[in-house]
Amino acid sequence: MNNHLKTYFLNPGLSGIFFVWYSCFRAFFYLIICTWTILSCSSEARKEIAIRNSTGFIRYANCLEIDSVSNGVKVHLIQPEQKDTFKFFLSTQSTIAPKNYTYLKVPIQDLSILSATQIGMLEKLGAISAVKAIADERYIFSPTLRSQVKNGKSLVIGQLDNISIERLLKSSAKAVVFSGFSGEFPHAEVVRKAGIKPIPIFDWKENHPLGKAEWIKFIGYLVGKQDEAIDYFKQLEIRYNQLKKDYSKRKGPTVFCGNVTGDIWYTPAGESYHAQLLKDAGANYRYSSTKGVGSLSLSLERVIKDNLTTQFWLNPGIPELNRLRAIHPLIGQFSSVKTTHVFCYSQAMNKYWELAAIEPDKVLSDFIQIFYSKGKEKLYFYQKVTN
Repeated sequence: MNNHLKTYFLNPGLSGIFFVWYSCFRAFFYLIICTWTILSCSSEARKEIAIRNSTGFIRYANCLEIDSVSNGVKVHLIQPEQKDTFKFFLSTQSTIAPKNYTYLKVPIQDLSILSATQIGMLEKLGAISAVKAIADERYIFSPTLRSQVKNGKSLVIGQLDNISIERLLKSSAKAVVFSGFSGEFPHAEVVRKAGIKPIPIFDWKENHPLGKAEWIKFIGYLVGKQDEAIDYFKQLEIRYNQLKKDYSKRKGPTVFCGNVTGDIWYTPAGESYHAQLLKDAGANYRYSSTKGVGSLSLSLERVIKDNLTTQFWLNPGIPELNRLRAIHPLIGQFSSVKTTHVFCYSQAMNKYWELAAIEPDKVLSDFIQIFYSKGKEKLYFYQKVTN
């Protein structure tokens, strides 16, 4: 110890006492700072890990909730109109599910898929081999799945309202994924007794294109492809939002949609995901101010009155203009028909129903090409309706 310090410690006057106090305080202060820094860094590290590992990451979907817990994943599938919530607990371990949850041991490699959109999601994840049963091969676009059906690796079991339970059981499926239009699976008790778990899907209730696509995360967890699903959606979100940013603020053309069945014209409601796609493309959709996420049922007379001068007509459901004109004498007077600004996905119907939900960026891109390039560029789903 140098003489200066020795003097202070051995003969502490007021200045010596102050120096000792100051030295102690400074050491204590540095200790606090160091401790806070270490804890802060540790906290940030823990926070980063929590964010990276968290499955509570649903950003757009309103009918899907996914949250991680210590030994699995809690999933809520929500039917908003009926206020029903179907609760599933997914785990790679043999464990007891929380109260009121249905246990699903994942990954599930034997699925019955009765919804086209989930087939498209499995295709994107490279997991079509997990499909052991489908509703109807006539509506399948996936070449891989069509081959599986042809080779007997995937069985056709019929539509939901006329399903063959015998063929479903024969398929060895461990779960059946279906669109929950009525909520519960029609033969729920029978299939549960056979060890098959019914899983309703409500992606069709989503009002945002990315919300509908976000269900790929749930499908990913079912088949053990959650990382691939998360990565796919992340890139999809970037592509979609970039297109939206470039076009949603434009003053685009006027547009109407849909077709007539009998005397009723069906068109997307103003809060539907389809209306959102049109909005994101910068289009002025005639019925954008209406309520609902499904379809509107309008009279033919009203639609004709509203849309004689509307510039574009989408999704008429008929691939030829002559057949459209035959619906009603005034349809030939539509501005969209006169200028042949009528477009539909009817030339690739199976492709659209299977992939449009998981490729909303491609649908949005088609709309942009149609509205601003008059469909002169090659379209992915759509095609001009001609004579």
